[in-house]
Amino acid sequence: MRILIGPIEISGIAAGLNSGFSRLGIESEIVVGVPHPYSYATSAPPPAPVRIWSRLGTFYQSRQSSSKPIRILAWLPWRAWAVLVWLWALLRFDAFIFLFGKTLTDSAIEARLYRMLGKRVVMVYCGTDARPPYVDGPTVNHYGPNAAAKLSSLARLIGNKVRLHERSGFVCVNSPFTAQFHTRPFVNWFAMGIPRELAEEGIAEPVAAGPVRIVHSPSHPAAKGTDIIVGIVDKLKQEGHPIELVLLQGVPNREVQAELRRSDLAIDQCWSDQPMAGFVVEAAHHGTPAVISGYAAAEEYGHCFSANPPPTTFVHPDDLETAVRKLVADPQLRRELGRRAFDFVRSRWTPADVAGRYLELLEGRVDPALLVEPGMPIYVQGAGLAESRGREAVRAIVREKGAKALHLGHNAELESAFLAFAAEPSAP
Repeated sequence: MRILIGPIEISGIAAGLNSGFSRLGIESEIVVGVPHPYSYATSAPPPAPVRIWSRLGTFYQSRQSSSKPIRILAWLPWRAWAVLVWLWALLRFDAFIFLFGKTLTDSAIEARLYRMLGKRVVMVYCGTDARPPYVDGPTVNHYGPNAAAKLSSLARLIGNKVRLHERSGFVCVNSPFTAQFHTRPFVNWFAMGIPRELAEEGIAEPVAAGPVRIVHSPSHPAAKGTDIIVGIVDKLKQEGHPIELVLLQGVPNREVQAELRRSDLAIDQCWSDQPMAGFVVEAAHHGTPAVISGYAAAEEYGHCFSANPPPTTFVHPDDLETAVRKLVADPQLRRELGRRAFDFVRSRWTPADVAGRYLELLEGRVDPALLVEPGMPIYVQGAGLAESRGREAVRAIVREKGAKALHLGHNAELESAFLAFAAEPSAP
């Protein structure tokens, strides 16, 4: 079996799967339309058709601040070349693993033809691509919580795309917390794992005596709650805790890895809907403990994280300060947590382990225990924003356009939960 992985790199997942398949003796290639800005490593240079596509994509991306006619002129050759890459890929590959809800041309005809041509496809959703946009931090921060028409339109587009993938026979892999638009069972993201192949991994030597070195590397500072995290660290410093905070933004991934090896603690974000996202996985490979907060940390959701949940400090946002204070004050606890996280990714989420699970999906061997029924659990807070902002966005949509504008009519219980969420009074 020859496998294509693409058409976008997210958190090093494509590179990790590529490495894992190589270790299993399975041929795979990474095919992306735009190189990742943080330079995740790959094992081999891409073939000529892919190199041209990536260059066209890079040119298109560089024109995003230009006028609309210029953007269209840059987009057209990139889009046209995607069709050529797709035709080339159909002749070369037997199976496809697509990331971030995208296919090569991202078209309905492409999605529908795979089944007719006998090609197996796994679609891996990674967050914003599947989550209702009105409770997605980066989206709400971009458009504003009162952009009811735009947020509703995006919700319709995302819901239609998810259902297109379902009808096209794709095996869908998603987190239970971002699967509100699914109408058919999907594979639990947490049971699959996040594969990362790092140039240098292993538990680092203990940091010399001195301030507790904390690293935070936000891709979207507003959505990650960077200001809140900096405020927590400043408060702990004022209490007398010796801390050095390292903020990394827009740097190559190799620099993030180097800093993780030098640090005592990693803080990921304030409003996550998973206990071990990409940055936390990278920290675990170095034995660096991490703390992360989000509304999905509530005890009632524990069953969603598979039978062997990641060993991270995952707490409610209101408890983030307490969790950081505890870890800063207790070096033994940090070492223990780092060791457990390291053992987890080395025993459960190695590239070969994760690639092996995806290979089973591509071969049609879907373990029923991995499947999640659509609409379970009932989760409304989203990620990347405080629940008050999510409530404000949902309330604006319902007020202006009615409940149908949430595009949750396929699940009456979930729709009712979002309406109740919007009706709750905002915190003072």
